Amino acid sequence: MQEINRLTKLTGSEVSVHAPMVDPAGFSKEGRWSESDRSEAERQLWNVVERCHELSPKGNVPITVHASGVMASEPRAGVKGEKEVMAVINQDTGEMAAAKREEKYYPGLKEKQVILPAEEVDIINRSEWENNFHPMFQVKSEATEIIKDSIKVLLPIADKLKNPEFSEKNLNVEQRAAISQLNSANVYLEDIDMRLRAMYNRAYKYGNEKDRGKLQELSKDWQKNQEAIRSGDVSLVELPLIRTQLIEKALYTLRGVEPPKVYRPIEDFAMEKASQTLANVSFQAYSKFKDNAPIINVENFMPGTAFSRADELKGLIEPSREEFVKKAVSEGYSADEAKQAAEKMIGVTWDIGHINLLRKAGFGKEKIVE
Repeated sequence: MQEINRLTKLTGSEVSVHAPMVDPAGFSKEGRWSESDRSEAERQLWNVVERCHELSPKGNVPITVHASGVMASEPRAGVKGEKEVMAVINQDTGEMAAAKREEKYYPGLKEKQVILPAEEVDIINRSEWENNFHPMFQVKSEATEIIKDSIKVLLPIADKLKNPEFSEKNLNVEQRAAISQLNSANVYLEDIDMRLRAMYNRAYKYGNEKDRGKLQELSKDWQKNQEAIRSGDVSLVELPLIRTQLIEKALYTLRGVEPPKVYRPIEDFAMEKASQTLANVSFQAYSKFKDNAPIINVENFMPGTAFSRADELKGLIEPSREEFVKKAVSEGYSADEAKQAAEKMIGVTWDIGHINLLRKAGFGKEKIVE
């Protein structure tokens, strides 16, 4: 860095730097996403910022960062705003998939029906959500039958079973079998309970605010249920009944919420994660180096990757600046200073060569210019 600094002074040149090929959103070369990869991308970019400040301690070295290397949705040629293929990500696993524009034939319809990629994503989310319920209803039904038969046998001695000194030796063969059956039913119910917790988590993370209110009410019932069980006042006969009632309410509540958007368009997801990285790095640079901080220029990469078009790139820069402002204001900067700093610290490198490659996808010269 010192040698480059000396050369710039000798030649009267200014230097810009291209960052390593890291994806700010946190996608690996294999196309999978993880939070650890996003954090690592942030660390690498910060390392570049520090070294660029050494290169020009009294300047603002522009650092060009690729917007993304992840394959994105494929636009439909000639139809503005419509996709031929929509790249999506499973937010739980970080795995990618594709939803295509397809012509489908359904019974009862005379003509084929065109399913757009966005509609296909909605179908995937609904199908995955609904597929969770059938096995749970089936297990719950089996457990309920076991509980009914067992309680008929044990109800006459329910009070005796509450006594901690009561021994199973005092029970007859039928009563012991009923207790064994109840224990089996409780295992089934615990399995459903674990599945419901996973579904609750998904619905809360990827659902809407209205549904979160319903889930919070369900959570209160869950807590009461656990407190009652831990208290030790619940008999062996009462325990499966309490669990069954809560499971019925949980199933009813979860089936009534909007299917959580586990599968999400890659651009939306990448924008959220990349803007977090870009804002964090830029704000850290501004906080440490103030008016002499290196600045981040986000470059449109190859067509077919996320944020490769002008409107998409703008859709990444604006939320990145907004995130910068939020962080700055929370740290005591005025809103005006934060906004001015964000506009200086986060900008664009527009690669004409990359956008021109859209001609391979059938876009003419006029469209490219537009």
